[in-house]
Amino acid sequence: MKIEEASPFLQANAVAQRVRQLIKGAPPKAKTLTRRPTAIALAELRAGVLDVYDPSEAAQFFGDDSEMTTQELLRDVPVAPRDEF
Repeated sequence: MKIEEASPFLQANAVAQRVRQLIKGAPPKAKTLTRRPTAIALAELRAGVLDVYDPSEAAQFFGDDSEMTTQELLRDVPVAPRDEF
């Protein structure tokens, strides 16, 4: 789906995800004069270079068996130990 066709909610989520990618070191997809990740992600949004996938299209990428519960998704996520007081 083109970013211009996405809902404002999906656009905001795409920008937030892109900001996280930029912070982790991903190269910018659009030329800007700034080094701030949020400004770069917004410039990429305006340039139309961000990829957005509608949740209803998820089955196309992950198959029909992607209906996992939250507990199944979090099963293999490591948990940091709590500090004892």
